[in-house]
Amino acid sequence: MNAAQFKAAMAAEMKRAVETGRRPRWPAGGQELAGWFVELSDRRTWHATGPNPIGYSDMIAWANLMRWPVLPRHIEILAALDNAWIGAFYAKRGTKEQQKDIKTLPARSAHAVSPKLFDAIFG
Repeated sequence: MNAAQFKAAMAAEMKRAVETGRRPRWPAGGQELAGWFVELSDRRTWHATGPNPIGYSDMIAWANLMRWPVLPRHIEILAALDNAWIGAFYAKRGTKEQQKDIKTLPARSAHAVSPKLFDAIFG
C-alpha cells in the first residue's frame, strides 16, 4: 500500500466509523496516527454551528510539545482524518429536508418595530 492509498484508507475508515458509530478498524500502521488524531481532536475549537478544522499550526505545536517526530506525510494524514471527521459530522446532522420537523424561529418578524415597541423593549 503506497502513501496515497494509506491516506485514503485512513480517511475512509474515519468516515465509516463516524457514520456507523462503530469502532474503527484502522489499516496496519494507522493506530498511532489515529491516536494522535484523537488527542488533537479532543482540543479542537468549536463555533456556533459545529467544529472548526484542526489547523496546521495546532498540529505542529502539538507535535513539538509532545516531542513526536512528525513528518509532512503524517500531517497530510491527520488533515485527511480531520476532513473526513468534519464531513461525516455535518452529514450526520442531516439536510434541511431531514430537519423539516424541527421548529425554528423566523428570520425576521412579520411586524414592523414601532417607536413604542422599541421603547418598551429597550427602555
